[in-house]
Amino acid sequence: MYNLFMGKEEVRRYLLRYLNAFILGALLLSAFSMYQKKLLGLPLTFAPSAFVIPVFFGGFSGLFVSIFYIRLRASREQMRDFLNNADDIIQIVDQEGNFLFVNKAWHKKFGYTSLEVKSLNVFDIIHPTQVEKCQIVIQKLFEGDGHSLETDTIYLSKDGETIYLEGKLNCRFDKGRAISTRGIFRDITERHEAREFQKLVGNIFEKTREGLVITDPKQAITFINAAFTKITGYTKEEAIGKNIHKLFPNNKGVKKNMKEVKTSLEENDYWQYKIWTRRKNGEEYLNNMTILRISNSNEDVSAYACLFSDITEKEEKDNRLRYLATHDILTDLHNRDIFYQHTNRSLVEAKEKKNLVAVLFLDLDGFKDINDQYGHHAGDALLKLIAQRLRHHTREEDSVARLGGDEFAILLSKVSSENEVKAVAQNILNAIAAPFNLGDFTIQITTSIGISIYSENSEIGMLIAEADQAMYKAKREGKNRISILQEEDTRPIPMDVGRRPPRHP
Repeated sequence: MYNLFMGKEEVRRYLLRYLNAFILGALLLSAFSMYQKKLLGLPLTFAPSAFVIPVFFGGFSGLFVSIFYIRLRASREQMRDFLNNADDIIQIVDQEGNFLFVNKAWHKKFGYTSLEVKSLNVFDIIHPTQVEKCQIVIQKLFEGDGHSLETDTIYLSKDGETIYLEGKLNCRFDKGRAISTRGIFRDITERHEAREFQKLVGNIFEKTREGLVITDPKQAITFINAAFTKITGYTKEEAIGKNIHKLFPNNKGVKKNMKEVKTSLEENDYWQYKIWTRRKNGEEYLNNMTILRISNSNEDVSAYACLFSDITEKEEKDNRLRYLATHDILTDLHNRDIFYQHTNRSLVEAKEKKNLVAVLFLDLDGFKDINDQYGHHAGDALLKLIAQRLRHHTREEDSVARLGGDEFAILLSKVSSENEVKAVAQNILNAIAAPFNLGDFTIQITTSIGISIYSENSEIGMLIAEADQAMYKAKREGKNRISILQEEDTRPIPMDVGRRPPRHP
């Protein structure tokens, strides 16, 4: 049949077909009528009136057959065209798995030509892991009533690409017997990969040691991972829907700097900080937190993601390492390096503000005998007690250090006069001379103290070296005394005060 959208040539072709069908039908029925008369022994006549009925019925019969055939063929072509241009993958397979029909989408997806499909079996392209499953599905379909079955499977393209499909299968019947299966599938490879990726990300989120919490734009919690519960103590039921600030109390630093937070999130999409907060049981912990702003395609905030970890133990270890890097392990006094830094800083300030700075160098008298008589354990205990007395007789702004063995140094910053320095040294001398109670026995020991006082041209090495030499002078003069190096007492100062000549016991 033609329609209004046909061209003139196509209309002419259809009219010619119909005319030919009419003539052919008329001729055939007329010939049949003559042949029938001959068989019956009736007289043959070629008068036009004798052919009216055969021509009329034969012509219109031929016309109707032609119209029916053309419509049937057009319908088949439309169906084939529809199947070939469908986005879904369509295939018809016989009971042995041979392809009876595949559409263009099938060819495009799997890469096989029409010639190759003729010698191809469906089980040749099904992924090896899916063959047994597909055999069971097809068998179930043929042995059942042929109704549709939903299924998913994995195919392999010509170049070996893995393609995930989902769709429906049903049977085509001939005389009550299933002769083929018809399948319509949709490629879900991207969806499968996205689902697998989502599963992978979910596993990572669940297994990571960092806590993860996601909120909506109003900061109501929408997701937490297992680490969140482990760190904070709040379960999923207790957290979902709650405002994030309620589960991270004491975050005053965040509230006070909300302008800074907002600016950082707007400009950089993240903000990182450390806060002391509390778990569900009230225990405090140090939280290292990073907030990420998640935006949609319109650049509007769709969510906030917060990654955090409990760094209390790490912070304590770091603080301990920093402390050990600047302090003597035995006495908890400053070590040599930090003492030199403090002294150098005080000298710079003294030059600027004309302050008076002094260094006291202490060496215990006869400490080796203590170790020999009572043992090194007692010697270490004694050094700890001496350190306590030194701190007790100095100010908070002064630096007290153990330089090694039984040598100590004290930095007196911002003193008013030389007499004040001597007074501090004398108090320390008296404090050390007082008896030390070590439990089972009492020990008495003295110390020799050398003093150097900052002058305008003093450098740190010179200042400490002069205090060291003054201490030697005190040793030579009988120990248990203080000494300030006078100009006539000066001698070449060693370049490295750590490599001094053997000291007096």
